[in-house]
Amino acid sequence: MKSAYKEIEHIIGDDFISDKDFMKAAYSRNVDPAFPDRWPDMIVRPETPQEVSEIVKIANKYKIHMVPRGGGADLVGGSTT
Repeated sequence: MKSAYKEIEHIIGDDFISDKDFMKAAYSRNVDPAFPDRWPDMIVRPETPQEVSEIVKIANKYKIHMVPRGGGADLVGGSTT
C-alpha cells in the first residue's frame, strides 16, 4: 500500500492524499449513522480527469479496490461499500 500511496502522491501532491486517521474517519461515513465504521486505507482527492485516470491505473496495478465518493449526503452507504 505504501508504494501505491507514494505513486499517487507524486501525481496529485501531498495536499490531496491522506492516510491520517482523522481523514479516514471523516470520509468513511455518510449522513446515515446505521452503517458501521469501515475506514479506507487512504483518502485520495484528484482534481482532474487525467489524475483520476492515473490513479485508477495505479489502483489496478496494486489490486486496490476504489470507491468513489461525492459529498457524503446520500443514504445508501456509498462511502462504506
